Amino acid sequence: MATVGIPRVLLARWYFTLVGLIVTAGLCAVTAATVPATYQAKAELLLLPPPDATDSGGNPYLAMSGLQPATDVLARALSDAATVNRLKRDGLTGTYEAVRELTTSGPVLSVTAEDDTAAATLNDLRRVIAVAGPTLAQLQTNVGVASRVQIRVHTITQDLAASVVRKSQIRALLAAAALGLACTVVGTALLHRLFLRRANRRTLAPVSVVARGQRGAPAEDRLSAEGRTSPDGSDNAGLAGEHRLDDAPVSRRTATRAKASPSRQAPARAKASP
Repeated sequence: MATVGIPRVLLARWYFTLVGLIVTAGLCAVTAATVPATYQAKAELLLLPPPDATDSGGNPYLAMSGLQPATDVLARALSDAATVNRLKRDGLTGTYEAVRELTTSGPVLSVTAEDDTAAATLNDLRRVIAVAGPTLAQLQTNVGVASRVQIRVHTITQDLAASVVRKSQIRALLAAAALGLACTVVGTALLHRLFLRRANRRTLAPVSVVARGQRGAPAEDRLSAEGRTSPDGSDNAGLAGEHRLDDAPVSRRTATRAKASPSRQAPARAKASP
């Protein structure tokens, strides 16, 4: 079926199209209930140099250059499988992501938590923030850095309310709508073609019945028409000839009679030629 004719088919079989649209709407409703929206909360952590790294009474924000590598190391440590498993044992129910903030030149770590409910999302975010400082301290202790010269973690911003995220829900709804519409178009086209085939069969049915009737004529009629001997032994040649003469056109009848009686034409020829 041509693509141009699909709108005509959908309009011609509007009842099938309507049923398909209703089913698609129901599928979207079920998808929205099955795939709910999630919640997300963010926090930003800043790495500060140790107090001994600045002069007495100095500003630590003036000595943050060179801390970006330490931020990347902390992000990797928080994303480690061992840290994730430890957080899950402590009550983490959702997912989180810790990456260095690339929109700023400072050593800022961005933490994003996501869960099914707003309360669970905020709890997950607090748990990740709570382990960020100890994780960085343990990394420095493992390489022999004294505690008085270790880098510190300071929370800059932290969401107090989780925001709704509908990305996964929208993707699921789009997939359900596309599937429903595709099934509606294909199903309507197939049913339309099936009905057309049935209509053609009904139209050709009388012609087939007449042809079968002709093939099923009695044997005696066929023998009579062909000039053969019937089953009772009588010769039907003369009768067949009469049938053929009766059924033949007028010109053929005249020619046959002229051939059958040549004696009648002989006197006429004699009179015409003394």
